[in-house]
Amino acid sequence: MNILVLGGTGAMGRPLVQILSASNIVYVTSRNERLSTDNVIYIKGNARNIEFLERILKERRWDVVIDFMVHDETFLQMLLNYYYLILINMYS
Repeated sequence: MNILVLGGTGAMGRPLVQILSASNIVYVTSRNERLSTDNVIYIKGNARNIEFLERILKERRWDVVIDFMVHDETFLQMLLNYYYLILINMYS
């Protein structure tokens, strides 16, 4: 699968990218230059920039797009709760 992760270099996104890249090709947006690996491909640019976001969304057919960009404290808490539930379900 071709998976695009927005915010995949942060504290929440990095572990998910590691898990997903074990069996998928994962594209990660990053404002900084990063070294890609076999299954993790970094796309340099700011995903908060609408022109950049539109371009990468149209570049290829994405099977999944995941947004881990933190917008505010409430959003972060929601992501933490969701991520916790996913991990609990994976290992129980």
